[in-house]
Amino acid sequence: EEEAFQQAKTQQPEMRQPEQPRLQTKLCPQWGDQVFGEIKDHSREDTEAVIHHILDCVENVSRFKFFGITVTLDILKGEDTPKIRKYQLSQIPQFGALKDMDRKKLWIFIDWMIENEYLLQTKGQYPVLHPTYNGRHFSEMVTEKQMEELRKKIKV
Repeated sequence: EEEAFQQAKTQQPEMRQPEQPRLQTKLCPQWGDQVFGEIKDHSREDTEAVIHHILDCVENVSRFKFFGITVTLDILKGEDTPKIRKYQLSQIPQFGALKDMDRKKLWIFIDWMIENEYLLQTKGQYPVLHPTYNGRHFSEMVTEKQMEELRKKIKV
């Protein structure tokens, strides 16, 4: 039985666990009376934690299949969609990790990550997301200027 378990374990790709600790849930007056577990004051730490959730999600999903922004957002928000069910994407550790965050704000994060080459979005009829070298080394590559630019975008 143990041997069968080990064999099954080696056949499935290992998923990357979130490196960042879970953030405290707090009301964020800038975004209304919604509870956000991701960003409470637009601090660099909270902003980076959201980015790491997105990067880990894309990294884990791309071990199986490539998807675009919409499916990535569905995973992060914990949505129950036909694609999520078909590809068993609810098994990814980041599933629902950012469920309390506004979808538009998450889209801003992903757009910023594409613009700054932390994620690659392919061209074509069905653009998909890929992790990049810069994304895999985000903490070493990101500049304070880039983070300030993102924090300004998400405050809008």
